[in-house]
Formats: sequence, structure tokens, C-alpha cells
Amino acid sequence: MDVSYFANQLPPDSDFRNVIETMGAAVERFKREAASIKADRRYSAQGHAEQIKAAAEKGPIEFFKEMRKQRAQDRQSLERRKSQIKLQPLDRDDLFGELRARELRD
Repeated sequence: MDVSYFANQLPPDSDFRNVIETMGAAVERFKREAASIKADRRYSAQGHAEQIKAAAEKGPIEFFKEMRKQRAQDRQSLERRKSQIKLQPLDRDDLFGELRARELRD
């Protein structure tokens, strides 16, 4: 799967684009490593499968676990920031306060 198509759909300065490109690079690196393991004549078919599984566990799978962990931390950070936002109480006698309240309702 070529991730460059998806990455090119996003703006160049997008953080998500960087994530997609990094994930694509991890997968491509694993594909190259798996091909080199399959080409190694020292292993049987079962040995190839075991080596590829070990490479996957330390390569892309570990990378994706780290990405999920980072995403969870980012969500927690976002929730903390949201909880810290305190709006000023509205003064009903204040025209500016009333306009602000209307903007919040709309």
C-alpha cells in the first residue's frame, strides 16, 4: 500500500501528514527486512516465519503501539486543557456580555 497518495492529500505542514509518512516508512522498512529474511538460506520455512514475526514485533507493531500511547496521552492533555478553560460569568446588564452570550449560543 502506497501511503504517499494519502499523504499528498494533506497540506505540507500538517502533523498528520508527517505521521502518515512515518508510518509508511516503518512499513516499507519492515517489508525490506522481511524480504531479506526470506532470502536467507540459513532458515527453514518455519524459521523464516519465526524471524519475520520477531521482526514485526520489534518493528512496525512496536511503532504503532507507541503511536497509540502518544495519541492517548495527547487526548488526556487535551481534556486537561479543556477542563482548565473557565468562561467569565455573564453580566446581564452588560451589552457586550449579552452579545458574547449570543455568540456562544449560535
